[in-house]
Amino acid sequence: MNIRLFIKNLFPKKYTKKIYKVFKFFIRIFKYTFQGYDVNDPVVQIYICNKDIRSYLSVNNFLSYFSPTINSNGFIKITLYSNDGKKKISERYKLRNLETEYIDISKILKKCNFDSEFGIITSVFYPSSRYSKKILEFGTISNQPYIFYRDKNQSMGMVHSLSTLCGQSPSPKWKSNQLITTEKLDNLFLYQCNPSFNDFKLTYSFVDIEKNYTITSTSVEIPKKGVIKVSFKDKIKLLKDYKYIQLYCNSGLPSCNSKPLLFREYKKGLYTISHT
Repeated sequence: MNIRLFIKNLFPKKYTKKIYKVFKFFIRIFKYTFQGYDVNDPVVQIYICNKDIRSYLSVNNFLSYFSPTINSNGFIKITLYSNDGKKKISERYKLRNLETEYIDISKILKKCNFDSEFGIITSVFYPSSRYSKKILEFGTISNQPYIFYRDKNQSMGMVHSLSTLCGQSPSPKWKSNQLITTEKLDNLFLYQCNPSFNDFKLTYSFVDIEKNYTITSTSVEIPKKGVIKVSFKDKIKLLKDYKYIQLYCNSGLPSCNSKPLLFREYKKGLYTISHT
């Protein structure tokens, strides 16, 4: 029901604005008193949309997979932030029982004329039945979408959720569990998000696995709600003197599990992408 239109048709024109404001006030009081189900903080991932890569967000009505007989119709709200974290746009998509959406991020950027090739994308699922006892039995509602990266050859990378967007403490010092072999490697670069509400400085280092020796380090600063791209192209010649290397951050990461997306690039534009 369109409440504004209902009030407009029911009351004289000169009173409609005041009545609508009073009505909204009582609605807020009602929602605060009877909060209904609890929703987790927005889930964070990184979108990349440039001439080489497009990103797609895959979301589903996960509640209906747990209990398909209840009414879990709702909507997913996604928000895209610019790479500096200063601008954002939002879209909503209805999700009925057992329904899935595969969302082309490039189309949203084009539709909203949003000039950002990469950044944070968040998502939150809201069931329509806010006060349903059956929905309440699920506890905190927290969706787990996947993001897919496709290149011009339709090769695909798939990454699960990274973190949540909220006020939070940095993680302790972090070391990737991936071994990087430098044979035939042409470039290394990564995308790092900061899903916290404060700017964050960190230092990436590469260590020789065989001798546990720090080869080289790079320090960067990431704006709050932002994403940066860090290239190690100028260090490749040095890194290739070592057969197996590993990435780590003594400074820790901006938040728990906000691990970078690491690209290994080879000759002729071939590359791999992984959540480190």
